[in-house]
Amino acid sequence: MPDPIHSSRDLADADPILRSTWLEIKRRWESHFPHWELRPTTVFRSPADHLVAFQLHRSNIDGTTKKGNHTFYPSRAID
Repeated sequence: MPDPIHSSRDLADADPILRSTWLEIKRRWESHFPHWELRPTTVFRSPADHLVAFQLHRSNIDGTTKKGNHTFYPSRAID
């Protein structure tokens, strides 16, 4: 599990089914667009980072009283 204070871009922090699906999507995308690379920007998001996103109006949930899919471990979302 990642440090609960920091967020992660590591696919190892994603749900295994989500991770394998994402890797298949990435493979297909890059086979059609060989000059483009897909990279995750966020896999796991700590409650503290989610709260900051909420305070900056980038999220509708605060990550503490209501958890987002990135806040669960393993993560249920990949951006």
